[in-house]
Amino acid sequence: MGSGFSTSNNEGSTTRLVGLGDLPENCLAMVLGYLDPSDICNLARVNRAFHRASSADLIWEPKLPENYRILSEKLMFYGGSSECLGKKDIYAGLCSPVRFSRGTKV
Repeated sequence: MGSGFSTSNNEGSTTRLVGLGDLPENCLAMVLGYLDPSDICNLARVNRAFHRASSADLIWEPKLPENYRILSEKLMFYGGSSECLGKKDIYAGLCSPVRFSRGTKV
């Protein structure tokens, strides 16, 4: 899945394999932005670079509804968490089922 990258020095030449994980994180994030959320989550498990890139807000913001700020405030209220959520966390929270009647109904 990589291409060969050769460098030359005084002692001879060396070959080092370069893969997708060697791309800068912001480039990976821009590519991931074109994928569906399920594909993004699957690629996040491939390596650390993909995992870090998959958490970028620029990937998740276009996938959120226009009123996500209002919904995220309600999500934080019901979730009991007052910490600042990333766009990925907001997306995941909005996709989770809402349980009521002590968790017996969805």
